[in-house]
Amino acid sequence: MKFPHVTRAMLAIALIFPAASAYAQQTSSNNHGTAISASFSTLREDQAGFSYWDKGFQADIHQPLGASIFSVGLGLVGDFSTNHNAFYDDSLKSYLGGLRLTFGSSPMIEPFAQALIGTEQCCSSSKSFVFQPGVGVNVWFMHRVAIRGQIDYRLARYSTNGTSTTYNETRVNVGAVVSLSKR
Repeated sequence: MKFPHVTRAMLAIALIFPAASAYAQQTSSNNHGTAISASFSTLREDQAGFSYWDKGFQADIHQPLGASIFSVGLGLVGDFSTNHNAFYDDSLKSYLGGLRLTFGSSPMIEPFAQALIGTEQCCSSSKSFVFQPGVGVNVWFMHRVAIRGQIDYRLARYSTNGTSTTYNETRVNVGAVVSLSKR
């Protein structure tokens, strides 16, 4: 298979997600309101037959849209990340927005899935269209503070001189979340 890292990541999520969702069904109300996050980010790039893990930073803001239905909440998310490739000495910056679904009714465990679109900029000049689905989980250890694990699969399409190139990138984030609501 051409992308075994994606297969392994999806398998791990498939094994962890049901357990997190089952636990999340045990208690009530996961509405933490508007939240911001900051994470350490690694982005796997495949270039010229080689794979690189670019290190960087990711931040997002999530705004829930009203009440949840059947323990599923809908919200808007804005996402910014920057990753640096030391081998090529280049940087990727992404500016994305989209929808996030949160699952369960636990005040502690909050799994989510999201779909984002936007733009990625490489080397300060080249820009691409990006589609990025992803999943993650927030583990709230205080009402307003959580830790987050997240994995995203990014499709970036660059066009240069009439030729389009699609890059498949995997992004892994680990960081902190802070709720801005006063509950």
